[in-house]
Amino acid sequence: MTQGDPHNLSRTLERSVQKISETEDLSNKDKNLIQRFNDHLITQDLSDSRISRHLQCIRIIGEATDQDLLLDTRSQINRVVGIINKNNLKEQDLSDSTKAEYRKTLNKFVGGFLTSMRKEIDGLDNDMDGRKLMKGITSTAPSTKPDPDQLPTPNTVRSLVENANNKRDKAMIMTLWSTGGRIGEILGLKWKDIKFKRRKSEEIVQVTFKDTKTGVDRKVPFRGGITFLAEWKRESSESDNPESFAFHNLRTGEQIGYKSSRKVIQRAASNADQEFERKLNPHAFRKARATFLAAKGMNQATLCDYMGWVQGSDQAAVYIGLAESDKEDSILELAGLEVNDEEEKKDLDPVRCTECSELNPFLAETCNGCGKALDSGDLYAHMEIQDKKDEFKNQVIMSETKFTPENINEKAKEFVRDELDLS
Repeated sequence: MTQGDPHNLSRTLERSVQKISETEDLSNKDKNLIQRFNDHLITQDLSDSRISRHLQCIRIIGEATDQDLLLDTRSQINRVVGIINKNNLKEQDLSDSTKAEYRKTLNKFVGGFLTSMRKEIDGLDNDMDGRKLMKGITSTAPSTKPDPDQLPTPNTVRSLVENANNKRDKAMIMTLWSTGGRIGEILGLKWKDIKFKRRKSEEIVQVTFKDTKTGVDRKVPFRGGITFLAEWKRESSESDNPESFAFHNLRTGEQIGYKSSRKVIQRAASNADQEFERKLNPHAFRKARATFLAAKGMNQATLCDYMGWVQGSDQAAVYIGLAESDKEDSILELAGLEVNDEEEKKDLDPVRCTECSELNPFLAETCNGCGKALDSGDLYAHMEIQDKKDEFKNQVIMSETKFTPENINEKAKEFVRDELDLS
C-alpha cells in the first residue's frame, strides 16, 4: 500500500460502510449479511480500497435486484450476472472494466464468503459450493489499448510545466512524466526517498517508490526532472525532514491528496494559452511515459522493472506494440515523406551551461550558476550536438562498418567538432 493516504481511502471505506446502513433499498437481512461480508474481507488482508470497492459493488447489486443476497443457485447467479452485463445496475452505462469489477465482487461474495459461511448463515444451503456455482463466469474485461494520440507528449508536458503555478507543481508534473509512476507512488514519496547522485559524469536523481502495487520497493533513476526537483527541495519548508512528504500542502506541510494532484495539472492547463485535446489525468502521464519509453527502444523486461509491472506482464507488450507506429514513420521518412514533428519524440532533458557546467531546467533562459544567456547559446548547442550525434549514429549503422567502441567515440568527437566548428 502506498505511503500515506493520498486517496483518502480510510474515509472512503467509512463512507462505504455507512451507506450500507443508511440505504432504504436493502432489507435488514441483507444489510447484516453485507456487514458480515465486510468482516470476512478484513480477514483477507485486502487494502481499504479493495474492501471499499467490494462493499460498494455488493450493495449496488443488492439494491438493483428484487431477491435477497443469499445466492446459492446457478439460476440466481445467472440472473445477477445478466443484470450486470446488460447495464441494468445503475442509470449510467458501465464500462467493460466496471462490469468486470462487479463480477469480481460477486465471485468474492459467493465463491469466498457464502461458501465459507454456509453452515453459519440461516437459510443458506449447507451443501452449496460457490466456486462451482461461479464456474465459467469471467471476472476479467477485454483488454483495451491506450490511444497514443490521446496521451500527453513531451510538448504537452513542456507547456504544463511552463504554466504551472509554483516550483512544487512544476516538480510534481516533471516527476509524473519522468518516472511514469502511479500517482499514489508519486504522492507517497518522502524526501528520504529522493536521492541526487552522479553517474558516469552526469547528475541524475533516483526515487524509491515504497509499498508499491506489486509489494516491493522500486528504484527509478531519471534525469529529465532533476533540476525541478532540486529547485523545489531548496524552497520546500519540509525538505530538512526526511520523513516529510515531498509533495506537500504549501501551508500545512501535509501530504497532498489525489484530488489536489489533479488540480495541479488542471491549473497549469488553464494557465496555458492553448486548448489541450489530450487526456491530462495523472494516470494518462503513466501511460504516456510507457509509450514514450517503448518507442525509444526499451525492452520488455526493463520496461516492466521501470513501470513496476511483474515480469512477463501483458502491459509491457501492449506498449511495445504501440511503438510499431515509429517503424511506420521510419518507412515514410526513407521514402521522403513527411512524418510527425521530431520535437514530440525528444525528452525534456536539462541543459548544461558551457561556461560553468551548471545543470539548468529546459525552461531556463539564463544559467542559474553564472547568469550566462542560454536561449541562443547553450540550448542551441545542446540541441545541435544531439542532432549531430543522432546523424552520425545513423551513418555508422547505414555504412555497416566494424568500428570498435573506441573508434566510434573518436569518430563521433571528430564529426561533431567539424560540423559545429568547435576546433
